[in-house]
Amino acid sequence: MQVVIVSARYTEQNALEAFFGQVFGYGQARVTWTRGRFQCTLPRALTPTEVTSMKASVEETHY
Repeated sequence: MQVVIVSARYTEQNALEAFFGQVFGYGQARVTWTRGRFQCTLPRALTPTEVTSMKASVEETHY
């Protein structure tokens, strides 16, 4: 399992969970709010393209 730390607002949890559900399948990734950041436990590391898509999905929910 790969752990990724994501800096985002606590309201972004749904967007992160939806994104990881699309990439890995629902229930395969865990998103936890810890110390002002999200700690995401993933089955594998994200590719650079997936990182870009994740950032876009989180930023998209701001507006």
